[in-house]
Amino acid sequence: MSEPLQPFGYRESPFIRPGQKWVCGHAAEGCPCQDGPDAGGHCRGGYECDPVRVGERWHCTRSQFSGGPCPDGPLADGTCCRHVPLCRPVRSWRARRGAVVSWVLALVAGIMVFAMAGGYRAAFIDPGELSFQHAELTDCGSCHAVFHQGMAGWWRAAWSEDGTFEDSRPCNTCHKMGERGLLPHNLPVEEMQALRKAAAPATAGGRTLGVQLANLVYGKPRENAVSLPCMTCHGEHRGADMDLTSLSNDRCTTCHQAQFHSLASGHPDFAQYPYERRTLLQFDHSSHIDKHFRDGKIAKLAPEECRDCHKTDANGRLMQVKPFEVSCGGGCHGDQVAGTGRASAKGLAVFAVPGLDVESLRDQEAAIGEWPEYAEDTVTPFMSLLLSADPKYRAVQAVLVEIDDPLDLSDASEEQLAAVETLAWAVKSLLFDIRAQGATALHGRLQETLGRPLTAAERAKLTALLPFETIAAVQREWFPMLGSEIPRWRAGETVPIPDEEAEDEEEDEDDEEESEKDDDSDDKETETSKDEGDDDEDDDDEGDDEDDNKAAIPAIETVGGEEWNISGGWYRDEFTLRYRPTGHGDSFIRAWLDLTGRSIQRPDESAQIFEALVDKKAPGICGKCHSVDQRADQTLVVNWRGYRSADGLKKSVRFSHAAHFSLLDEKGCLTCHERDSKADYAAAFKHRDPAKFNSNFKPLPRAVCAECHTAAKAGDSCLTCHNYHLGVFQSVVAHTKGMLKNGAGKPPK
Repeated sequence: MSEPLQPFGYRESPFIRPGQKWVCGHAAEGCPCQDGPDAGGHCRGGYECDPVRVGERWHCTRSQFSGGPCPDGPLADGTCCRHVPLCRPVRSWRARRGAVVSWVLALVAGIMVFAMAGGYRAAFIDPGELSFQHAELTDCGSCHAVFHQGMAGWWRAAWSEDGTFEDSRPCNTCHKMGERGLLPHNLPVEEMQALRKAAAPATAGGRTLGVQLANLVYGKPRENAVSLPCMTCHGEHRGADMDLTSLSNDRCTTCHQAQFHSLASGHPDFAQYPYERRTLLQFDHSSHIDKHFRDGKIAKLAPEECRDCHKTDANGRLMQVKPFEVSCGGGCHGDQVAGTGRASAKGLAVFAVPGLDVESLRDQEAAIGEWPEYAEDTVTPFMSLLLSADPKYRAVQAVLVEIDDPLDLSDASEEQLAAVETLAWAVKSLLFDIRAQGATALHGRLQETLGRPLTAAERAKLTALLPFETIAAVQREWFPMLGSEIPRWRAGETVPIPDEEAEDEEEDEDDEEESEKDDDSDDKETETSKDEGDDDEDDDDEGDDEDDNKAAIPAIETVGGEEWNISGGWYRDEFTLRYRPTGHGDSFIRAWLDLTGRSIQRPDESAQIFEALVDKKAPGICGKCHSVDQRADQTLVVNWRGYRSADGLKKSVRFSHAAHFSLLDEKGCLTCHERDSKADYAAAFKHRDPAKFNSNFKPLPRAVCAECHTAAKAGDSCLTCHNYHLGVFQSVVAHTKGMLKNGAGKPPK
């Protein structure tokens, strides 16, 4: 334990008390009295000592620092024989300084009260001129919450830790920073902690003097993110020309655990920059450059440089892919999308008559009405989704799955036959409803299945404007008696399968009716000539010859629906109703992929439709180029176009391509983007996790940027490449309600 600065024993020290307000008046002469003045500044002197009586004698108690006991000793009555004249105590230097401070504080407080109570108190405390962005603000209370609360509010704000946060709230009224506006980088605490753990270490040690002082005062950066008031980074009242967004590197580095000097000295190396995920569009640069573009048939169509397929956005920041017709469709993939050269059907099977063993059903006396015996298709995923709106069909789906071959029902059980009968009437009811109600029937079934209403755009795109004539034609071809069978079945009447002879007679009658309709006009034209020919045999023969010539006129041969609809649309292919894509960006396929991707878990048919459409060999071949991402909620989204920055999106790193074009050498874009020919780019598209990928290009080295971005050249400020606020920030616009409330926008009286 350390020794005290002054011994307290009366034999060792006179015990000078520096904390006392008064000092003996003889101190200036070097002989202060031992007792000193009292607390009120009165002298307690008069004698050099206070004699003490021991037995019958008085003894001198003068301190040895004053010469020790006097030779004469005390008087007989115990009074000291050495009288000391009284002094005038004076204030100690400590008391003098305290008095001066007290008077100064009182004076300052008085001046402040006088100044603040007047009408010019705002001008008296004006900290300086505002920036031009806030120059229109004339009321300090617009930003400072306690300004109008008077001296009491100001006093609380001066000693309150929440004052700066309260002053940040008015900032959010104009600058829409969201609920996390005061969090570091607008990120949740958990995300900030994850970024800290994943952050690369500094490549070189070293901190500036400013950062060292900040660490000394505030300590090391804390693990848990805390809120930061706006004025931590944005300082006002520094003049109209001051940039409110400017920050020094030290201010940024102070909060970061990886603290370094500059980009060239200490900045962490880039990891996968600028590649954060697999590309939205599947385009393998290596396979195209090394293989396809060298093909003799395609070489003349191959691009000569990067800008043949890429262009900058309106701001010159991002590189975007040019439209499909320019970059991919011209002579290469356009015909593939249209289905040219496709060996299988060029259209999607949307509605099909499932093939059934009609003979066995007739033998078992199944009541399904007429059914085409030559139909061999199965229920398409589209049909299954529409049929699932029928509760009777949903009840027998499990039984239908157990049937190995619907075209052979000779050994089918009663339960299976009943399920087939339910399927038959469900298919007929679907076609009947579409024939009678049009697209409304399709919309109703979809809404029933999905459990939500369809938007106007979905109603139009999901049916692709299905023509009435097409539905009417397939109904007459597949189920001629549908108009009479469905009402009978719905009325509870049993509708058996017609006999083969009856079917043949009905087909003959139908053929005769059609031929009569076709020949009706011809008969009317020939009636007059036949009547006139009764009087003259030659004229009669001439009329017969004319009829024979008319009957011999050949019919126009028409190509099949698939070839006839070369530009896309609906057509009938035997017992299947197909839709052929209209080209790149077909709205029908896109609408169904978007719809089923969002409802991939409910119902199950959505997954079947989605997988059928996204298959790389499906009509339209959408899945060949457009990648599919699986979201956190397990829904699927098709990336229909290349990357485009959302309006108002601010990411951690910003880079402008247009500003760097003049720095490229003869390698062009490859100056920075070096191709990695060994990377297995295609493997990343075999799954639906966009975070797992192999880029066609190697990551950009930090040294490439550090060559130019130094303090002496292009600058190495943190804000040159980084944004602080991260997220989507929209421009603030006037509120319509507020305008109407203030009378704006009201029609004149």
